Amino acid sequence: MTERKLFGTDGIRGTANVHPMTPELALRLGRAITHVAKRGKSRQVRVVIGKDTRLSGYMLETALSAGICAMGGRVMLCGPLPTPAVANIAVSMRADAGVVISASHNPYDDNGIKLFGPDGFKLDDELELRIESLLESGDVDRVRVTGGAIGSALRVEDALGRYVVFCKATFPNHLSLDGLRIVVDAAHGAAYRAAPAVFEELGAEVYRLGVKPNGKNINRTGALHPSIVAHEGMSTRLFAGWAAELKAAGIHAIGGRLVGDDNRFDDLGLGFGWSWDDLAHGYATTVSGLQYNEHIVQVTVEPGGMPGAPAAVTVAPAGSGLVLTNRLTTGAAGSS
Repeated sequence: MTERKLFGTDGIRGTANVHPMTPELALRLGRAITHVAKRGKSRQVRVVIGKDTRLSGYMLETALSAGICAMGGRVMLCGPLPTPAVANIAVSMRADAGVVISASHNPYDDNGIKLFGPDGFKLDDELELRIESLLESGDVDRVRVTGGAIGSALRVEDALGRYVVFCKATFPNHLSLDGLRIVVDAAHGAAYRAAPAVFEELGAEVYRLGVKPNGKNINRTGALHPSIVAHEGMSTRLFAGWAAELKAAGIHAIGGRLVGDDNRFDDLGLGFGWSWDDLAHGYATTVSGLQYNEHIVQVTVEPGGMPGAPAAVTVAPAGSGLVLTNRLTTGAAGSS
């Protein structure tokens, strides 16, 4: 068997906008995929495309779509979705191929292209070799369609919902996640919408991390940084009770910082300003100004004298009516 030059064990990967991850190659790859998928078919070829949240995904998605349309294919764009979602949608929509634009755990300036067959599984080596041969020989560049035979593209508006329903269907009907608090760290990646939605719809109270992608922050949290979600899990246990008490006390604005998470407390209607940045050595050392019934209340948290000792929590003014239950203990020096 001839050795593959472009395809590795997980598709094509490299630095975005540097060969082979260029829009020029992506366009030709789109043409080759459509040409191979067309074999033996009289109807229009359908190709599903999904991607992660990398900035270069727009460039490669557009180029691939152009190549597919140039060969008369129909593109079905799913937007940011996890790789298994694209495989699943390719099968459910009777597509002839699926394409995922992603470099998984690599830095944001890398990207990759993975190909799936109509069965939702990775293309076998023989088909990848056939695609490489078309690219190398240039034969695919000489095949063109014109007029009404040129392809088109559409966006699968319910792609996210389809995948959420599929994931939930794998969970036993007689079970639920009611009463569970789950920290979901999506690493600002492809699952930033799907993962929280699945757990929430199964009944869990979800605390979101890594759900604000900007094209450049993928993998700054998530599996490559497990300490972040571990810290968030600790914060959930220590401060979930505080959140309920603050909300019950009618606090509607926060000036200053306490330990917690912007998304969580904002979801509870408590406003912004909660951050892990003020956590030191396993305990909080901060002073925060809380607006409570139109009065400013300061909450001070100070560590105890020894590891394991309760941290001191004081509220000023003392007669504000705000009561916080102390669930914090002092950590050992240098711990986190």
